[in-house]
Amino acid sequence: MCKPMASNVAGLACIFFRQAFPAAVPRARPRFDYRFTPVVVALIMATGTAPQRARADFTPKSPKVQELVAKGVKVLETTKDPRLGAEALAALTILKADVGPSNSVVQNALASVRKILGDKGALQAQDVYTIGLCVIFLVELDPVAYKAEIQGYLDHLLSLQKRMGAWGYPNRDTGDTSMTQYGVLAMWEAEHAGFKVPLEAWEKVANWLLRTQDPTGAWGYQGNDPGTMNKLVQQNEIRHSMVSAGLGSLYICADRFQYRRGVYDPNAGLPAALQRVRKPPTQQAPKAVATRVDLARLGQALDAGDAWMRDNYKIDPLQYQHYFMYAFERYQSFRELSATSPFQPSHWYDDGVYLLEKNQGANGGWTGQTGEPTDTAFAMLFLLRSSKKSIEKAHHLGPGTLITGRGLPEGNDVELRMGQVRPKPLSGPAEQLLAAIDDPGHPDYLRAVEGLDEKVEKAPPAELGKLATKLRALADGDSPGARAAAIHTLGIARDIDSVPIIIAALRDPDDDVFIAAEEALKFMSRTISDPSENESITPARRASAVRKWRNWFLSIRPNANLDD
Repeated sequence: MCKPMASNVAGLACIFFRQAFPAAVPRARPRFDYRFTPVVVALIMATGTAPQRARADFTPKSPKVQELVAKGVKVLETTKDPRLGAEALAALTILKADVGPSNSVVQNALASVRKILGDKGALQAQDVYTIGLCVIFLVELDPVAYKAEIQGYLDHLLSLQKRMGAWGYPNRDTGDTSMTQYGVLAMWEAEHAGFKVPLEAWEKVANWLLRTQDPTGAWGYQGNDPGTMNKLVQQNEIRHSMVSAGLGSLYICADRFQYRRGVYDPNAGLPAALQRVRKPPTQQAPKAVATRVDLARLGQALDAGDAWMRDNYKIDPLQYQHYFMYAFERYQSFRELSATSPFQPSHWYDDGVYLLEKNQGANGGWTGQTGEPTDTAFAMLFLLRSSKKSIEKAHHLGPGTLITGRGLPEGNDVELRMGQVRPKPLSGPAEQLLAAIDDPGHPDYLRAVEGLDEKVEKAPPAELGKLATKLRALADGDSPGARAAAIHTLGIARDIDSVPIIIAALRDPDDDVFIAAEEALKFMSRTISDPSENESITPARRASAVRKWRNWFLSIRPNANLDD
């Protein structure tokens, strides 16, 4: 049995997630409470199928979801779990729910995190789950103010990575898929907040995940590592939660290596009248960042994992319900970032909302195999689309200011503005700033974007016209980073003559350029977000955006020529 002793590392990790003893706490599979009339019963008997719940297309902003989350917040504020990892998890959830950093749950967790970091013996006693969650929590809270604390926990996390690439129990030779997902997620969060993680750490864990994939495409609990890529071997204790952990981690590695699935056709799905006549900018293939990971093999592994998930889909597995849902949402979010086609069935989020509504306790919490506070936090992170929020924050710091794959400037060249970590604006002549954003590899690229934003906001009309002309040229250039930066700044300038080129950017093969164009048009039109912006960037979404913004522009400039 697991022993709830803080000094017992294996015991602490075991009681936190109860992964080592899946049969120890049996639980009934959740069931929806359908009530059938005699006619419906007869129909079911005749067809052999149950009636399907209508799709609601929920989002985290839906009233029903907001109500479930609000009740959960009260549980986290009144029910305390003394484990450091549980405290960090609850505080992370409070922040994701936009309650605010002054909340007592957040402040108490911060005090505990700092206290443990200052006690070497206590730090050594913490498990990988806890160390990873402390990194993720602090990054979400304020990566500038708590830079030293994040670095301390990150260094310790990297020291715990095993030789084969995974994380796991210190007294076992195997890697643990469950623990490894928190190591991978913490590294990703830290890097996108500007911290450096050795490429070797990414390569090692990616290769371990590739070696420990089951021939069916799944992952087990303790990885059975054959030590070679030549042949996959059977894994043990395959569960939905473990497949979500392994597959989600591999997708995070794919993002780190700038690996994308397929090539996007900017004219796909568009009617002939809306298709771009002029040849679009060539989509640049992602640079092979990893030198020791076979990206072709990585793609095959993702395909196999996706196939297992589709064939075995269920939102209510028998074990670790809420822990699974948080891992599953993370997998789906990173899969959406990389994939070119939707997951089938696509109603997984609706299914999860209905299930959590059904199983929410009278006090507003959820109870499973990890304890009410942690189960409640996991359920809420699913409802909030926590990983999707992290991706959106990481891939663009505010409207259009993109940091994909680059991190933040080093040293003191960052600041916290409007709740976001932002590069400090670079000062200097406009020509100098334009030259910097024309080269996304320039060390001052991000600061130049910020500086140019400030310059266009203050520029007199005559100077603004000259800047806009140069920005339009950049917006039609070969570099996706320069195109995105230029589109973003044109939006800040609210230059109405630039709207046609911004609408054209909605067809751009680069997702970051599309996002910059969409946000620039929203800013210029003073339009609020709509639910469609939570969807993956698909040909259908691009076509819809082109139609929407063409109609808007023609409503204010009826004679505008948008054919080219």
